[in-house]
Amino acid sequence: MATGNYHNSFERDSDEGCVRVSNTAYFNLKYLIGGSSLDFKEENLTKAHTLNYGLDLILGQHTEALTRTEKYPPDTLPGSAILPGPERKILFSISPYFSYDERWFGIGGGIHAGQLSYTVYNKEVEGTGMPASGRKMVHVYPRLYMRFGPRDIAFADYHLGSHFPSAFPGYRQMVGLGTGLGKNDGTLLRLGTVIGDKYNSDDWDFMETQLAGVYVTGNIPLKSRWMVEPLLLFSTSEADSKIDFQFSVGMRYELGKREITRASPPQ
Repeated sequence: MATGNYHNSFERDSDEGCVRVSNTAYFNLKYLIGGSSLDFKEENLTKAHTLNYGLDLILGQHTEALTRTEKYPPDTLPGSAILPGPERKILFSISPYFSYDERWFGIGGGIHAGQLSYTVYNKEVEGTGMPASGRKMVHVYPRLYMRFGPRDIAFADYHLGSHFPSAFPGYRQMVGLGTGLGKNDGTLLRLGTVIGDKYNSDDWDFMETQLAGVYVTGNIPLKSRWMVEPLLLFSTSEADSKIDFQFSVGMRYELGKREITRASPPQ
C-alpha cells in the first residue's frame, strides 16, 4: 500500500514584446495505491551473487486539484478557474522485472505497461497559457536499478520506477546511499532524495536537475520468504512551504527460491 498528500507547481514563460510573461499553476495531489508482487530468487550458497525476477501488479487512484494560479504581469490572463475541481485518474500497471546483484555491483531493469502517472516538480517550460496539470500520464515506462559499492557495508544506488508499490506518483526517480548493516540476508537501509524536474527535457523526463525531498526506506526480511519494504518521504510544499509526506509499505513473497552451488574443481 502507498499513500501521499503533496504539492507541486508548473510554470510556463514566454516573451511578449519587451515583457517576460509567466503563468504558474499550483496543484495538490493525493494518491492511494495497492499492489502485489511475485518474486523468484536464485542465489548460490556463498551468496556471492543473486538473481531476482518477477512481476508487479499495481492498482490505485491519483487525484489532482488546482489550488491557485500566479500571473505576471497580473493582467496577462483573465482570472478564471483552470480546473473545475479535483480530477481523479485510475492507475494500473503490469511490470515484469529482473535484478542481478553481486557484492560490489547491482543492476536491474524492466518495464511498466498500463495507465501510469508521475509528478513534475517545479517544472518550467517555454510556452503560453496557464498549465492545466502538474502530472504526466503515460502508458509505457522503463524501469531501472543500479548500485555501486559493497551492499553489506555502504553503497550508492539509483532507482527509476523500481520502488514497490508505485505506479508512480511522487517518487519516480530516486538516488541515495544505503547499507546492508553487515548482513547478507537481503536487509537494507537506504536514505536519499527524489530527483524532480526543472526544465523541459524529453518524453520520459530523464534529464532532471532538481532534488525534491528526503526519503528513508529499506528491506526487512521475514520468515517464510516474505520481504517488507517500508518508505517515508518528506518534502517542502511548493504551494505554502509546509511539509508534505508520502508513505508506502510493500510486501514481497519469494514464490520460488533456488540455491545454486557448484562443485569445487578436482585437485
